[in-house]
Amino acid sequence: AGDIMLVSTKPGSKPRKVMIQAYADEKTNSKKKVSYTSSATEFAMSPKDEKHFAFVVRGEIFLKGVSSSGSTTRLTNSPANDHGIAWAPDSSKLFFLSDRSGHEEIYRLEGNDPRTKTFTSSKRFRVTRIPNTRGASGMMVSPDGKIVSYLKDGKLWGMNPDGTNNRPLVNEAVIVDYDWSPDSKWLVYSRMDGSFATELYIVPTRGGKAVNVTRYSTSNVGVTWSKTGNKLAFRSQRPSTTNIYVLSLQKPAAKGAPSSSAIDFERIHHRVKSPTSMTVGQCAISRDGSKVAFSATSAGKTELWVVGSSGGTVTKLTSDNSKPSQITWSKRSSSVLYFKNGSGQIKMCRLPSVLKKTSTVATIPFK
Repeated sequence: AGDIMLVSTKPGSKPRKVMIQAYADEKTNSKKKVSYTSSATEFAMSPKDEKHFAFVVRGEIFLKGVSSSGSTTRLTNSPANDHGIAWAPDSSKLFFLSDRSGHEEIYRLEGNDPRTKTFTSSKRFRVTRIPNTRGASGMMVSPDGKIVSYLKDGKLWGMNPDGTNNRPLVNEAVIVDYDWSPDSKWLVYSRMDGSFATELYIVPTRGGKAVNVTRYSTSNVGVTWSKTGNKLAFRSQRPSTTNIYVLSLQKPAAKGAPSSSAIDFERIHHRVKSPTSMTVGQCAISRDGSKVAFSATSAGKTELWVVGSSGGTVTKLTSDNSKPSQITWSKRSSSVLYFKNGSGQIKMCRLPSVLKKTSTVATIPFK
């Protein structure tokens, strides 16, 4: 076989050999299909009915029904890291964080399927980048669905779901974490001071004076607000171990006095109580404020536990070194909660009852 030569048309030019490299096809397909039944990094239950859940595996967002039947729907398909998912309260859309632009920003994910108007039934989706959210983290949607809140530059920001009216809700740094009141009229947040101590503050959503409700300058973080019952639960270091503390937002009502949902700020920090002396990792208060679920390590195993918000018996809910995280109470029942175990499986736990003396933990499957 001869060589292919290249020569210029200019007089006196010498020919030169054209180097050609031909690569053989691979004997096998280098692409492979991988199925995941674990390794989820986060999840979020659909708030309207809790019949679906969104979850993240390897930086992509998926959707599946809670029942074992049915397929998993892929919601995003990007080389970027999509994460930080938050549902709209009516389950009509999702918001998430992504570094698609090279920086963390907020994106809105909506159904784009002409065959259905329901997000959870859609097979096609539309992703919209929300501008002016560079550096966002800690995103949530208010219970009334009117504000998308997030942390940026150490401050707490809020905007309309379409990205308009983007403004600071708390214009002080450094905000560590926060939660919404169930009526969306208040925010509770943990703010770090110059001594690296964190305190909890409550402030009206529309602006106003923030009230320090802990007044214990160590570490007060991981706050959750009960949907009813007017209680907060959080982790606090007092003095050297980290325990659960529950704060009642109202004084006990006097006999015959009319009920009220208003926050009573008078000497509010004196109403902080610890329901257990166990050292905890994460905690979350139930929707009715009657119980607190938490992770704690005992005998070398990190399990899920629950205790009454006023104290009493501490009940261990798992016994397989589950390493629970993202502990989330059902919005529909104070006897059901969800969590992610150390293997990245999504779990649902039903608390013990009068009829059933032990807790029931089941895997919510995905593939």
